[in-house]
Amino acid sequence: MIEVLFFNANSEDSEVADLVFHALGMPFNLEGSSANSLNGEYSSLSVFGLSVKLESNTYGYEDNYEYMISIYKDKLTKLVVCDDIVLPVVKVVARLLADNLGVVVAHEVDNELDIYSPAS
Repeated sequence: MIEVLFFNANSEDSEVADLVFHALGMPFNLEGSSANSLNGEYSSLSVFGLSVKLESNTYGYEDNYEYMISIYKDKLTKLVVCDDIVLPVVKVVARLLADNLGVVVAHEVDNELDIYSPAS
């Protein structure tokens, strides 16, 4: 199971990872290169046995959203992770990003987007 969030950031690409993971209250612990990413790089962290991966949006809605976060079972962990915990973590990540970055975050659910707006 993989869940995807989309958003835009009002920052330079080099600052986005720091801002995003700071907004989640966790430093990212992995950076790498990816042939699937537009700028060729990604940043990620592992929490609760899940990988939270930030990269340029190459998945969908590219005309509207510059960045994407993929959340899925971390292949490097030996933790048993039930699919039932993925969606609640996605909702927490979306809410934290919207509120702490002050941006709209979109979550793709059944080929539609659920929108998280910043708290007023």
